This record gives sequence, structure tokens and C-alpha cells, in this order.
Amino acid sequence: MSGSLSATYGVESNNDVRAGRTQRPRKRLEGGIVEHRRTRALVRADSFASPWLARCEALRGRSAALLLGLAVAIAPQVAPANTTVSTYAYFNGTVEGVLTDPSTLSGDAGQAVETHSHRASSGPIETRVLPNGQVISLTQSGAASASAYALEGTLKASVTANASTSAVVQNAVATQAFATAGWNDGIMIDGGSGRRGQAGTITALLLVDGRLGGSVGPNGQRDEASVDVAARVLGTGLSAVDLTTIDPILRGACGGWALCDRQYSGYGQFGGVFTVSMATFSNFAPTIALTIPIVFGAETALGYTLDLYAYPSASTGGGGLGTNADGHADYTQTLRWGGITGVFDAAGQPVADFAASSTSGFDYFAPVPEPGTAALMIAGLGVLAAARRGSGAKR
Repeated sequence: MSGSLSATYGVESNNDVRAGRTQRPRKRLEGGIVEHRRTRALVRADSFASPWLARCEALRGRSAALLLGLAVAIAPQVAPANTTVSTYAYFNGTVEGVLTDPSTLSGDAGQAVETHSHRASSGPIETRVLPNGQVISLTQSGAASASAYALEGTLKASVTANASTSAVVQNAVATQAFATAGWNDGIMIDGGSGRRGQAGTITALLLVDGRLGGSVGPNGQRDEASVDVAARVLGTGLSAVDLTTIDPILRGACGGWALCDRQYSGYGQFGGVFTVSMATFSNFAPTIALTIPIVFGAETALGYTLDLYAYPSASTGGGGLGTNADGHADYTQTLRWGGITGVFDAAGQPVADFAASSTSGFDYFAPVPEPGTAALMIAGLGVLAAARRGSGAKR
């Protein structure tokens, strides 16, 4: 039995990294810094949606559309069970220019994969002599780190990024961190010859434990800073988020995903008006109930993707005080499979006499234990083994 690819990736930079293309995200992100002053007059600025956020949406709009199209096109195809991780760290500043660190790995069924990316840089922008004769150097700096882990039933990811400038002459710095983890598998429920080929459903749970956030520093009315952070999930039994429930300025990064947690804050001079903006959306919950259609005796695709990003930027047009921004998303406590809770026939009646199997050999009827619980179980087994060895030695 072979697995089926039911989850796909929607972050444009990660798609390019997997294909070995780093120029597209580089060009896109460079444009985010270099071109924002020329485009700010074309986007709206009100009390809720800033041009900085609109620019972020423009960067990700094509990615969301691509994601939705690929999800529809790829879902029916059959592919071996696998695990995949991808990370991307990016720095773009006035001093060092563009620095990137892409990484991607994939594994076969039952194989855990893990990868990390990191980029950091700092450098002087200007030198100043204080009234007492002391010479100081005003700098800009930034760092981005990402990690991802995948195994059937378990996805982990984290991102952190920061950008800051203490200089008051015109300069800009931005960083981005992306992390994506996914697994794909196939599951077969055999209800016996009487049900083989008939439709049915299974119910299951998906357990989510993570958090994200960001902040921007003080400003002198001539600085600009923003941070955009998001966590997103796509997978079997999940429906795409209803975009009508999201403010239009936030829709780009959530479009095509089933679960989306996004936070934005920023400020800057736009059209001669100093604007401060904040926006949030989340439909995440600790426990997600799934209903998955099946055909008894036939393979059903099962796959999930966890995707995170953090995008802080800071700049001054000259004469500001310098500013900073940082963002983070931590899902290292995992997105976990919570186990199949029921098998039902086409009429919705429970089915008790069935057999189950999966391509990878993973038992989807058993929930994956919490990381802390798993560690305690391992430690407990070690204590028991030591006690038995000691008892055996005494005898």
C-alpha cells in the first residue's frame, strides 16, 4: 500500500528553496526593503491596516493562491509515505546586503527528519563624536533562525527573527525566518467483504501546542518598524479557513490554509501621516476534531503540514532615533496526532469489526504522547530496568 500526498507547501520562499532556486525569494525580499518607499502611496492607511502590512500581504498573495491550486491538484495523486522539513533564514541590511541559509530534507516512511537554518549580521552605519569627545559607532543588526522536525504523527517547528538599528541616518534592515514540517502517509480501514468498496468516515483528533508573538521598539516619528508572525496548518480532514471572517488586509497569509494564527504590529510615516497599526487573527485550538471520508478496503491519503514564519523590519528615513522589531513562533511542543476515535459506515453507524493498517506502519488509532509524558515513560522504563538488574544481581 502506498501513501498519498495530501498536504502541500504554500510559502513561496520554501518552494523555491526545495527546487534549488534562491533568487526568487531574494528578489522578493530585497523588494520589500528597497521598494516600499516607492509603493507606500498606493496602499491604504487607516487605523487598522497599515501600508507595511499591505506590503507584506502583496509579498504573500501569490504564495497563497499557489498553495490553494497545488492542494487541489496534488491531493488525488498517489505517492510513497514520507516526511519533509524545510527551513529558510534571511537577512537584508544596508551594510551586508542579502544573506540566506536555506535547508531542506526528506525521509522515507517511518524516518524522522530535522533541519535548521540561521543567518545573522551586524555592522556600523555611522560614527558620532559626543560632546565629551567620546567616539561612538551606531550600528544595525539582525538575526533569523528556524528549525523543523517531522515524523509520522508528530510535527515540530520554531522561528525567531529580529532587526534593529541605532543609527539616525537613512538605513534599513529586515530578516525573515521560515520553517515547514510535514508528513504524508496512507491508511486503510478494512470492514470485511460486506463493506469493502463502500463509503464511510473516521473521526480523529489533532493536538496543537504552540505560541507566537512579536514586538516593535520605540520610535521618533521618523522611524518605521513592523513585525509579522504566523503559524499555519493544512491537512486531511481540515477545511480551508473562511476568509470572510478575516479582515481583508490579513487574508493573504491565511488564504488556502485550514488553521491560521497571525499577528502584526507596526508604525511609520505613510503619506505624510504617522500611522500605528495592529492586527490579529487565530482559529487555532488545543484540540482539533477531524472527520475524514474513507472507502472501506481502499487507501486513504493522510498528511499534515505545519508552517511558521517571522518577518521583522526596522528603518529610519534620517533624523529618527533608531528602532527595532522582533518576532517568534514556538511549536516545538508539537502538532501531534491525537488518535482515531471512531469508524462509521455511510449511514453514520459505528463499525466495530474492522482491521486497520498504514503504509508507514504507524498506529493511527493510538495518540502520540506529549513530549513530557514520553520523556517520563522512558525515564520510568530505565528505572524499572535498573531495579530488575539489581534484583537479579542479589539473587
